[in-house]
Order: sequence, then structure tokens, then C-alpha cells
Amino acid sequence: MSDATTSENDSYWIPRRVALVVGGLLVVYLTVNPTVFAMLTVGGALSGVLTRYRVHYAPLNQPLDIEAKVPTTTPVTSYLDVLLRVRRAEGYGGLLRGAVPTAFVTLVWRILPYFLPWHEVQRVFWHALPDGELGTLCAQLTWLAISIPLLVIVNREVTGPHLLNWKSPRTAFASLFSPSERSQPWTLLWTASPIVVAEIIRLSFVHASDFACLFVEKTANEYMRADPVLKEHLERGPLTLSLALIIAQSMAVVAVVKGLTAVLVCPLEVAVIRLSCQRPGPVNEVDPEEQARKEVIPESTPEPVIRLRDTSYNGLWDCLSTVRREEGWSALYRAFWVTLLFMHGPVFDAFSIRW
Repeated sequence: MSDATTSENDSYWIPRRVALVVGGLLVVYLTVNPTVFAMLTVGGALSGVLTRYRVHYAPLNQPLDIEAKVPTTTPVTSYLDVLLRVRRAEGYGGLLRGAVPTAFVTLVWRILPYFLPWHEVQRVFWHALPDGELGTLCAQLTWLAISIPLLVIVNREVTGPHLLNWKSPRTAFASLFSPSERSQPWTLLWTASPIVVAEIIRLSFVHASDFACLFVEKTANEYMRADPVLKEHLERGPLTLSLALIIAQSMAVVAVVKGLTAVLVCPLEVAVIRLSCQRPGPVNEVDPEEQARKEVIPESTPEPVIRLRDTSYNGLWDCLSTVRREEGWSALYRAFWVTLLFMHGPVFDAFSIRW
């Protein structure tokens, strides 16, 4: 009995008292900050469903006789369909997957300014950046280096086959990273490199569209102010037909630019999610000892929520081309409306903590 207790206690990487203190601070912080609480619960749940929807593997040509190696799932039809599946199969706990690591990073990020000269760090950082869109792009790339590890951890937890027991950090860590990644941590750089490339391309598209939209708005504004009559109506009213047509035309051009940008960005967001969820090495590369400790989804679950691809993608281009070849163009544009509505951020911006 004592050996079992000792073995169980050895599986904890942090003392229980430290975990209780951190958990208590987190509860207090979320209680007094409803915005962050809503971000971690509602925003995290919706983002997790979006991750599952976009990572779901649905090949166009499925074999007639599918082995039981990967359980067959009924066709996933929409974002709402995935939401209902998660609620039915895993309950509210399944919807809140990924909340623990996000909450921990949020707490650390909010407490850090109390122990560091944070305003001085911000001042030095922002003064070192160039002005305009280029400076904003550099700031987002800096945040990218911080957020990608969190993205990988959250997406792997969301799409994993097991509900992780965060009371045992060692077991949870073993579930998120393969034995080869734990023995050779530098392989994580290879895993993250295509994600970084995809995000740099995505940010470039977004900032190029922002620059184009600002140019259109500036040109329309200068044109209206160059005409004394239009300038008078623009500043004092009333709104005339000619003025309304100019404004409508500029808004239409901006909408077209944003729409075309979303067409380019959405496949990159899908690729980022799929690349962040995959683990190098054999698919079933799991330690038997750690596998036995996992909190498995109840056996009464009729079917898995989503199906994952057996083999990994070899880079960004291979991911995009393979998804198009095996699942069709529609798989690259799942939840396109989300990209169109939130043009200024990727899927994991729901977890981002502002400066």
C-alpha cells in the first residue's frame, strides 16, 4: 500500500501545496476578472470545437472494409454538429479541454508584471520596433514565438483520445508528447517550423490587406474632401446620393479585399491546426505505464467525436496538398466564416493575452 502511494506521489512534478496555491490564485483571479473567465470558458470551448472540426480527417475515397484500428465516425457535417457531438460524448468537460494550460499561462502572464519592471520592458520593446504596419508585424511575430508552444499543447489536448488528468502533470505531459519528443526535445523545433512558416505567411497576407484597405479609405477620403460640395456634406450633412455612392464603393472594395484575403488565409489556418495536432513517430507510440494511468473516455461513448489521420504531414506544402488531394478543397475551407469574421487573428488568438 505504501509503495503504491509513494509511486503515485512520485508522478507529481510539483508539490500538492504549490498546486493548491496556484489553483487558489487562479480561482480568485478569474472571479475578479470576468473577461478572462469568459475567454477561458466560452471562448476556449468554441475554439476547441473549431479545432476538432478543422482537424477531422474525412477522406473522399474510404475503403469499404475499415479495420477497427481507427473507429469509424459518421460524417461530420458542420461546426454545430461537432459541438453537439462533443457535448453528447464527453460532456462539458470535453468542451473545456485545453483550459488548464491556457489558464496557467494566463495566470503567469498576469502575475509576471508584479515581479518584473514590466513597463520598462514594454517601453524598450516598443521603442525598438519600427513604426507602422512593419512594427505591428514584428510585435505579432514576437508573440508568435510565445504562443506556438501553447498552441501545440492546447490543440493536442483538445484532439487527444483521452481526457487528461492534470492532477498528475507527468502523466499529462507524457500524453501530450511522444517518447521520441521527450527523449529528444529538439525535435519539437522541427514540428513547430512549418507552423511558424504558415503563420508568417498568414500575417503577411493580413497586413497586406490592411494596408490595401487603408489605402482605399484614404483615397476615398481625399477624393471627397477635394470637392468643396462633397466636403461640406461630409462634415455637416446631409448625406447626398453621390456621397453615399462613394462611401459604398470604397466599402465594397474593402469587403472584396478582406474576402480575397480570407480565401488565402483559411487554408493556412487549417494547416496550422493539423500540424500542431500531429506527433512525430509511430501513431501508437505511448508508454504502457503511462497509458494505464490516463483517464479514458467512458466506454459507453458510441463513437469518437472526430477521426485523425494516421500518418503525419511532412511540412506545410505537404499538408495543404495532401488535404486537397485526399479530402477535397472543402476541407481547406472548413468554418470559412470564422476566418472571414476574425481576419486579424488565427484560431489560437482566443487564448492570446494582450500586452
